[in-house]
Amino acid sequence: MAVFLNSIGLCAPGLSDWLTGQSVLAGLTPYQPDEPLRFNRLRLPRNEARRASSTVRLALQAATEALDQVGIDTSSCSAVFACSGGNTEALDALCRALIEPGRPISPNHFNNSVHNAPLG
Repeated sequence: MAVFLNSIGLCAPGLSDWLTGQSVLAGLTPYQPDEPLRFNRLRLPRNEARRASSTVRLALQAATEALDQVGIDTSSCSAVFACSGGNTEALDALCRALIEPGRPISPNHFNNSVHNAPLG
């Protein structure tokens, strides 16, 4: 099996893109932690962007950078993201609700926490 890597997208606090991150990852420049990332380049409809978890936003940001490097029109691309652990943000909210007395568990969080939740 042959694999061809055409471009790389990188997205992390302090490593905003592949160009910035290369020297840090090579050990030539010290890593400088930065504020949490803002995902400004997501090319999603507003309602989809609002519902996307931070994990999906991170993946889309890195994918957008990689696609931009090779000049691929992202309006014609589709993406499917899956996670074996479900939506980690929803799982965290559920676990926190369980330890707080009197705080009900949100049905919205439960629906998004299970493995059969719709992929986005």
